[in-house]
Amino acid sequence: MKKSLLLFVFAALFFSAGSQELPDVGIELPKGNYFAICERLDAHFVDYEQEDTDCWDNQFVKYQRWKWFWKDRVMPDGSFPDLKTQWVEQQKARAKVASRGNQPQWEEVGPTQNTGGGYWGMGRTKHVAFHSEDPYTFFVGAPDGGLWKTEDGGLSYIPLGDELPYLPVSIILTDPSDPDVLYISLGDKFGWWHYNMGVYKSEDGGVSWNPTGLSWELDDFKVIYELKMDPNNSQVLVAATNSGLLKSTDGGATWVQKRAGEFTDVKFRPGDSNTLYAAFYDYWGQSDVFKSIDGGETWDQITSEPNTNNSIKLAVTMADPDVLGIRYSQDKKLFMSSDAGATIEFRSYMPEDFQFYISQINPDIVYCANVVVNQSTNGGANWTQITNWYNNGIQPEVHADVHDIVVYPYNPEILFFCNDGGVYTYHEPYDIWSDYSNGMGIAQFYRISVSEAGSLKIAAGSQDNGGWLRFSGGNWIHTNGGDAMTQAIDPYNSNILFTEYYGGNAIYRSTNNWGTNTTISDNLPDDPEGAWVTPFVMNPLRTETMLFGFHDIYKTFDRGDHFHKISTNLTGSTDNNLRDVIYAPQDTNIILASWSNKVYRTDDGGASWSTLNTPDPSNEITRIAIDPNDDMHMWVCKAGYGDNKKVYQSAMLGNLLIWQNISNGLPNVPVNAILYDEETNFLFVGTDIGVYYTDADEINWQVFGEGLPNVYVFDLKVRAATRTLYIGTHGRGVWSADLTQLPVGTETLADSGQRTKLYPNPASSRVYFNSANPHRADFQLRVMDVHGRQVLEQNWKNQAIGELSFSTQFLSNGIYYVELRNAAGEATIREKLVVAH
Repeated sequence: MKKSLLLFVFAALFFSAGSQELPDVGIELPKGNYFAICERLDAHFVDYEQEDTDCWDNQFVKYQRWKWFWKDRVMPDGSFPDLKTQWVEQQKARAKVASRGNQPQWEEVGPTQNTGGGYWGMGRTKHVAFHSEDPYTFFVGAPDGGLWKTEDGGLSYIPLGDELPYLPVSIILTDPSDPDVLYISLGDKFGWWHYNMGVYKSEDGGVSWNPTGLSWELDDFKVIYELKMDPNNSQVLVAATNSGLLKSTDGGATWVQKRAGEFTDVKFRPGDSNTLYAAFYDYWGQSDVFKSIDGGETWDQITSEPNTNNSIKLAVTMADPDVLGIRYSQDKKLFMSSDAGATIEFRSYMPEDFQFYISQINPDIVYCANVVVNQSTNGGANWTQITNWYNNGIQPEVHADVHDIVVYPYNPEILFFCNDGGVYTYHEPYDIWSDYSNGMGIAQFYRISVSEAGSLKIAAGSQDNGGWLRFSGGNWIHTNGGDAMTQAIDPYNSNILFTEYYGGNAIYRSTNNWGTNTTISDNLPDDPEGAWVTPFVMNPLRTETMLFGFHDIYKTFDRGDHFHKISTNLTGSTDNNLRDVIYAPQDTNIILASWSNKVYRTDDGGASWSTLNTPDPSNEITRIAIDPNDDMHMWVCKAGYGDNKKVYQSAMLGNLLIWQNISNGLPNVPVNAILYDEETNFLFVGTDIGVYYTDADEINWQVFGEGLPNVYVFDLKVRAATRTLYIGTHGRGVWSADLTQLPVGTETLADSGQRTKLYPNPASSRVYFNSANPHRADFQLRVMDVHGRQVLEQNWKNQAIGELSFSTQFLSNGIYYVELRNAAGEATIREKLVVAH
């Protein structure tokens, strides 16, 4: 098999001779209930002091990220959900889709390539493991992106296990005696706050997966901190969990608890199946290291460090199997032993301690890492910073937040670092860092925006890796850094882009494809703080006018140079930040916003507001949509696990507005986004397990399309110019599907009904009418501008609708309203038209 030049470089380097976790804040947290955890941490962070780092991603930010994400994913009482039940529902729904045929196919849009590197990453990774027979094949686990495999040394990757019940993959084991056998842990590995579903096993190289005997419900509050395989017997597995030290001797089929309590780490003495070390954790009491010399059957305590709340991590090295490193979380203390734990001495206070590792080629080289990587060359006595999270001109630029350090078994001079930007390698003797993240589509997006005018552009805001901007050729660049959220591209001028940093703390405007940018949030009065994802939206008729949602709504007429409030204490508290803000497309004096289970509405541009309470107050409104032909017809979608409480629509009963539940048929999972597509009269919703759709008049929810991973869908956008649906996923980047092949039962849109539509829309030169009705009649066309003034009239005699068209060459760029009437004066069509020459 031929290898590329890059692969040759990869091989020369390797064979040269010469994924939302809650931060460890140091306090005990109540287990198993979201509301209790938040109450404790909210109180803690009132007096929180920023840690000594210049990185924006501090403990408070990690908590806000976790808090926002899980707020929508707990039961009404604050307990955590049963994801296995959710997975069963998803499998049934997808099987039904596959049986229908004629389904749209989802296509990955990206990003899968990153030209930045360093500060600009692809996405978060948790662990890496290696094929036992092929040095070019390894596996990478991502917290929301699943399991990835490369067969060319990291030049390209493919996803595995997209049908797993839970995509977060934290630990991977490969069987040296059978390369087709793999084990993974589903869930995070750093604490009980991101619960784990146990160990899953594949016997066909990762194509299919089944739970082992160590299988939990997510609400069992179980965590696997570490999982190790006996170096001499691959049937023997040992797991350090918050439910004890567990051992399997039959490849995971059955597990036996060998020691009770919470264990945060376990290691085999290199080359020795009989000797193991395990780290015991007791928040209120004493945390210690235990040693076994009989394969984990019996254990003896070998440390006595009296500090309470002292979690421990361990490190060993094949360079000297008698060396044992012990990291205590209290004061970041490092202890070392050179005689397999018989004697242990204090060595130093580590500069960082989230990850801790001893070189496999020299026991005097020790690493500690979190935001940056530090190295000691004298056994941990002194430390030197060897990377930086941005380009400071001193150390190599390597992405922040290290989640694991793993040795490359084919050359122990090479270390793999998993971090929030992807996967990096470090060649110890040559002090060379290399980024092997390209090819993994693991971006965790919050919101996206898609251009209408001109060529395709996509703006997307991601967790940890900032804003992204895609151009028509498929190339992605980065915009702002950090956690980027809401995005907006001007529909008439796609060079104009808005993006933000979490909480609306920084909102940016660029008018030249991010060539330069301006921080317009500096112009906001009152210095407001918004929700984790702070919403903003352009006026669809006058895009220089925009709304920004904090606890009140701020309006700008000049793209952010000046702002003024159009509400006063709208939500009742500065802590009650708006979740969504939208304009009514047919009348932009009508504005809707949401917080909790309430919809706030103004019909006069903000002069007065009314509050509409939606059903099911225990679950928040995540997004709002409005019918462009009827401003009293609205839809809201809901977070949480309220069964059959997902989507509601408004309707007028006389002079009374009521809400109707239209959730029947949707799975009991959070619904994160909703979109109404006027051309097809379909509603789409983005859920935690994909996209569902229904006719807006005849509710019949079904899974939309085939080929989408089991991933969180956080945003939906339609590009009218190409009739393409784009979705932003939290873990697998942006995907798209062709709406011209939208299924209606077993039919496609082309033969699905009598609805008359305009196309193309937006239009540049000529507009046509599409209808399956062959009836001939007399028709009158009227085109009005946004002020209601007629700008075009045309009449036809004895024509079929499908034969009609008109020119837009005399119309300026902008939005118009098209009305087509038949001889009886009945309106056959009333539709908004975008003209973009």
